[in-house]
Amino acid sequence: MQGKLTNIFEATPENIWNYKQNHPELVIKDLQSFNLPIFVQDIVRQSMLARGINKWLKVRRDLIAYKKLIKHQVKELMIEVSQLKKELKENYVSIQQFEKGEKSLDEFLKYNNTVKNYLVAKDKLKLLQKIRGDLKSLCMTERWQLWENKKLKDMNTIRGSD
Repeated sequence: MQGKLTNIFEATPENIWNYKQNHPELVIKDLQSFNLPIFVQDIVRQSMLARGINKWLKVRRDLIAYKKLIKHQVKELMIEVSQLKKELKENYVSIQQFEKGEKSLDEFLKYNNTVKNYLVAKDKLKLLQKIRGDLKSLCMTERWQLWENKKLKDMNTIRGSD
């Protein structure tokens, strides 16, 4: 990948990923590069603040951090699921073994508790993997987004209701 580009008018769908992003002051630097007066920079800075652009740049950064946090939780859960699966194999107790007295009530209850923990961990792992995938998809949304002459509802890619 080439170095970070600076001329915003040379941005194309192919090279847009080479531009720094996610900080409102980058917009102000763009204005400074065109020698726009400070009051114009202040108007744009205030407009971005009032229109929520700064907030959503912050939310995007937090979403990326949250996705990384979930990645670590997924890794930990994968280890836990693997350990529980191993424990299930090593400590298997069937109802028949318990009924015949080959295994104690404590062994039977411990095994059943491990089964429950294993199933809960597997479900949680599946859910976290789905959430992480959804977050990754949102964070990796195509950067080339043109809003001109579009209604807000036309820009929504996720449809849902309250």
